[in-house]
Amino acid sequence: MKRGRSSSPKRREMLATPFEPLSEDGFLELVANGLAIPGQQGSALIVTKWRSGPGMDPKVFLAGLKSQGHSLEVRRFRGDVNVRVVRGPRAADSRPT
Repeated sequence: MKRGRSSSPKRREMLATPFEPLSEDGFLELVANGLAIPGQQGSALIVTKWRSGPGMDPKVFLAGLKSQGHSLEVRRFRGDVNVRVVRGPRAADSRPT
């Protein structure tokens, strides 16, 4: 008989933890601690946890983020940190139809 994954309750609890807005200073602190790595794929700005290179300069990343009308959100669960880029209304308008 196969047993369920033991991480399932923890994952459910983690996913139930809400995202909250992340300030620029908070983001810079996460980058300094190595918990967030700013990057770019094509024209899209992204935040990763692991990357082979050092990533973008955080201040340049934040300036690009602001110019595109995007913001950052963070979810903290125990020792884990998830950062996501929230696309602004200008990004939705620029999608091809």
